[in-house]
Amino acid sequence: MNKTKIMRKHLDHIENKEEVMFAVESESDFGFLNTHTEEMVGYLKPRESEVILDIGAGTGDHSMNLARKLSTGRVIIADLSKQKLSAIEERAKSHQVYNLDTCGLISSTLPFADQTFDAVTSRLGLMYFSNIELLVTEMVRVLKPSGRLSITLWNTSDHNLWMSHLHASLIRHQGITEPSLSTSKLFCSVDQVPMARYLRVAGLKGVVERIVKWNALTAEMQEYWPYLYASMTPVAVDTLIGQSELSKVNEEIINDLNSMYSESAVLETSAVHFYGQK
Repeated sequence: MNKTKIMRKHLDHIENKEEVMFAVESESDFGFLNTHTEEMVGYLKPRESEVILDIGAGTGDHSMNLARKLSTGRVIIADLSKQKLSAIEERAKSHQVYNLDTCGLISSTLPFADQTFDAVTSRLGLMYFSNIELLVTEMVRVLKPSGRLSITLWNTSDHNLWMSHLHASLIRHQGITEPSLSTSKLFCSVDQVPMARYLRVAGLKGVVERIVKWNALTAEMQEYWPYLYASMTPVAVDTLIGQSELSKVNEEIINDLNSMYSESAVLETSAVHFYGQK
């Protein structure tokens, strides 16, 4: 079973994990990602009547930020999880954001005609898909001529401490020296995905990549980790250590953060922003 199918199966059928994820989503916009989001929106510069596609929308805050800047335009959110899309729809209504539609995906192929969107974006959402190269090609395909594309990937694990803790926990639970699937690959960080090349081959012009750095308090990462645990970790560990070990991995990550850092401690975090025009 490929990564996309595992992700869809997990999100659509494991209700207790869904409840953890949406409980976190309903309570937090993960404000420490604001710098990241502002960087992407600043490049896209949404225009009033545009139609924008957001892939793998997470908590929906990036989509809503874009939608608020469109007086007559709309944002379409495409995601692998029907439950996540339903939760985002409800969340958008509670924030009085109504120019937002959703579309369920079943693979890396997008169900849209060529040259449909004025802009396409994805904030850390590509890591859920099994064929990222195909997905990037599809993202460029559905862009209108001169349309803008803005996506981000996690920087490498040495720039993201929580990745290192997950890596260590997987090693302990597998009982081997190195895990069979590294956290860099699990989270599709820039050392695993030749994103700039994918974009250029797909036809994007003037491709630029920029490192986006921000600081997160330990307390904020303690909020964010359960979301990652619920929505991402099973993609890897279902085949590495078994579902029964998931709760132990989760507990270890939280304990590591609690024991090593105070709630006010600052953790450096970063992603890489790729953007260009068709």
